[in-house]
Amino acid sequence: MPEKYDTMPPILEGKNVILRPICAEDTANIIQWRNAPHVRAMLYTQEELTAEQHEKWLQTKVYSGQCVQFVIVARQENVAIGTTFLKNIDVAAGRAEFGIFIGEPAYLGRGMGSEATAMIVIHGFTGLALQEIYLSVLESNVAAVATYKKLGFRETGREPKGYKRDGVYYPVLTMSMASSGNKMNA
Repeated sequence: MPEKYDTMPPILEGKNVILRPICAEDTANIIQWRNAPHVRAMLYTQEELTAEQHEKWLQTKVYSGQCVQFVIVARQENVAIGTTFLKNIDVAAGRAEFGIFIGEPAYLGRGMGSEATAMIVIHGFTGLALQEIYLSVLESNVAAVATYKKLGFRETGREPKGYKRDGVYYPVLTMSMASSGNKMNA
């Protein structure tokens, strides 16, 4: 149970997914998902995540309010499949950084990541009163880039040598969405 939430983030319900606030009991799943080869291939940090590192993240980022993180649950099967979050929340500037990964391979390509992304972006703009949500993504992550563009994120930059792994540079795209111009305001 969180130790420092002033108020618990809400449970967000969509057509195919539910976003529920992350808790310490999710640690085993987060470690398994975060260390899965299909997830690690798209992340900047390649070191395997440990339980101690995740617990520190929960204490210093999530429970302190610097990050709002949810577990993505496939509604029909009631199975936890991944996580999404808004981190580096800057209340004064009204901005936060978006992140997501689907850890369960059977749920990739089924639109659940897209739905979860839309849900957390709407929550960021309406529930947290953010003015901008931004992200960075490996240019080679074509499916993610297409999803972000479809949902209304705009490319704000390209760093040809944005990420280096094993001596090889990879291009990184930066993208953002403003609350006034997003396609998801209803």
